Formats: sequence, structure tokens, C-alpha cells
Amino acid sequence: TLSAVPSGNIKVVAPPKTAWRESMNPDTRIQEQKGLEKLKARSNFLKSKRFTGDAAEAVFCTIPERVHFERYAIGGSYEQRVKVKNVSTTSRQLKVLPPKTKHFTMTKSVDPSVNGAVAPGLAVEYTVTFLP
Repeated sequence: TLSAVPSGNIKVVAPPKTAWRESMNPDTRIQEQKGLEKLKARSNFLKSKRFTGDAAEAVFCTIPERVHFERYAIGGSYEQRVKVKNVSTTSRQLKVLPPKTKHFTMTKSVDPSVNGAVAPGLAVEYTVTFLP
């Protein structure tokens, strides 16, 4: 709607936000509300197990929890096996970063993953080598 302002400028006045309510007859409004309720009832989707939103939930665990080499001699070679087990309920991608020092190496010894995804309950086994 347009209204005249004393200074000669034109002022645009927006219609009230509830104007649509008066333009719709009461029977149509009731039918539309019922239709919206049906749509809302249909959109109650089940949450995916993959995205639970709990960031504290463990996805992988290592066996043993820590790798510790003691009583070693310079120039020797020492190995320990480490399992990284998927303890979640879905298949997960596993990427292990290499050690940052030249004294340690890691190699896969057992890999049951399919296309890089480790199934629930399965473990990828690594051999950690220490070269002091």
C-alpha cells in the first residue's frame, strides 16, 4: 500500500504479516493445518547409527594401549605388534600416520579391511620397529 507523507515523498507501508489469515476462509485453514500435521508426522526420521553426535564415543582402540621399549642396546632392532580394533557399530576408515622420527617404523602385518574400511569388531595389525 502507498500513503502520502506531508513532505511530498511516497512511503511504502507493508501489509500486516497476518493478512493471509483473513484472506483464507476458516474451512480451508483447518484443512491446511491438518495437511501440515500429516507432513510433520511423516518427517520424524530415525536417527542414523553412524551419526550419533556423541564425540566422546571411542571408534578404535589399540591393543596394547601403549608401546614401550625398554632395556635396549644401541644398534639393535626391536619389534612389537599393535592391533587397532574397530569398537564402533559400523565400518570405519582407518588412517595411521607414520612415526615422526627415523628410529621407529610401522608396517601392516594383518589387514582385514575392505577398500580401507575396517568392519566392526575387526582389527588391523601393525608391527612397530624400534631401531636405536
